[in-house]
Amino acid sequence: MSTVARKLCGSRSGQAMVEFALVLPIFLLLVIGVIEFGRAWNLAQTLTDAAREGARRAAVFDPTITPAVAATAIRAKVRAAGFDSAQTTVTWQNCTTACTTITDFAALGRGNTLSVTVSMPYRFMFLRSLMNLVNSSSNGTITLDTSTRFRKE
Repeated sequence: MSTVARKLCGSRSGQAMVEFALVLPIFLLLVIGVIEFGRAWNLAQTLTDAAREGARRAAVFDPTITPAVAATAIRAKVRAAGFDSAQTTVTWQNCTTACTTITDFAALGRGNTLSVTVSMPYRFMFLRSLMNLVNSSSNGTITLDTSTRFRKE
């Protein structure tokens, strides 16, 4: 082997740069994934907290509380967390024996179980194209939902 070839093959001056170039995309994907799923978890926790607050308002005996008023409180809680509350869907059910949709809390007597389901779409910001590989029809969106039950007082 010539001395020039030996110097080129024996040199390790670019080894760290090549290893860094190989590891960097994997590391960035991991960091972005943690951020993205952290945002989704934040929305899920916000929906859970909002559903709990709305169900509690509806469960306490107050004839002025209607499903629309309680849903407005839920949407206000979602909006206060920085999310678009216009996309929030709220469903009220009487789940004492079997869950049936209700439109008026006055018809729900004391001791009956009131259930609220809150759902909202979450759209991935950074990993949208990766999520489209998993499910091409989702357009990088998943629906997060939560349900809470309270006994009517």
